[in-house]
Amino acid sequence: MDEAAEFGLRQGLCVPIHGPFPPAGAVAFAGECIDVPPHAEIALEALASHAMHAALKLARKGSETKPTLSGREQEVLQWMAKGKTAWETSRILGISNHTVATHLRNAQQKLGTANTTHTAVVAVHRGEIRL
Repeated sequence: MDEAAEFGLRQGLCVPIHGPFPPAGAVAFAGECIDVPPHAEIALEALASHAMHAALKLARKGSETKPTLSGREQEVLQWMAKGKTAWETSRILGISNHTVATHLRNAQQKLGTANTTHTAVVAVHRGEIRL
């Protein structure tokens, strides 16, 4: 604590983080003078919990094996990313509109995305498709 004081961190609030699985940890808020009203402590606890879980998720993200999109899923997303509708994509690829929707749904499930735009952005970011 003496070392922290050398950097102007004289007071602080430490929030322990608990979860169903290790590692558990803590998030600290510190500064020259910490004057946190009681009603704000609840918000800081929520913020600390969210920050810790987000950090753990990012740490795990690099170690997980990522599912790869199939060639057809990549093709469908490529056309969608270029602004084509599902119907237009079905005509270009010579498949049904239903099949396009199936490939999009499968890609969304693999990438954990919410919609077509989000799926295309994640696929570009991961190098699965190019614009």
